[in-house]
Amino acid sequence: MRSGEVLELISDDPGALLDIKAWSNLTGNEILEIRNRDDVNQFFIQKKCKEVVMADFKIDETLDCSGMLCPMPVVKTNKALKQLEVGQTLEMLSTDQGSIPDMEAWARQTGHELLEVDDQGDSKYRFVIKKTH
Repeated sequence: MRSGEVLELISDDPGALLDIKAWSNLTGNEILEIRNRDDVNQFFIQKKCKEVVMADFKIDETLDCSGMLCPMPVVKTNKALKQLEVGQTLEMLSTDQGSIPDMEAWARQTGHELLEVDDQGDSKYRFVIKKTH
C-alpha cells in the first residue's frame, strides 16, 4: 500500500481492538473509523509514512539491500550506521515492500533520524538515515 491508501480490516478476535490501537500508535498509521457489529470489529486504517520529495541530502554512505527480505535491510542498516560518525547520513536502497514500516519502527526505537522515505515505484524504496548517537 502507498501512503494515504485505506485498508479495511475485519476481525472477530476479542483482542483486536487493543492490538490494532497499539499497532497504530507504534507505526503511525491512522485508524479512521472502527465499527462493531455482532462481536465483529471493522477497522478502516489509513497508511501513513514519512514521504519526502527527494530532498537534497549529503549522502556519506550508500547501502544497497536490493533483493533482501525482512529483517535483513534493518540488520544491514544498523550495522552500516555503526561505521559512521554521528551526524553522517546513510542512504539505504531496498526492494522489500516491508522496508517502509520496518525502517520507520526501527528509527523510532533506535532514535536515529529518518530524513527521507521515498517509494520510487516498481518495488524500489530509498531511505536516508542520519546517525544521531
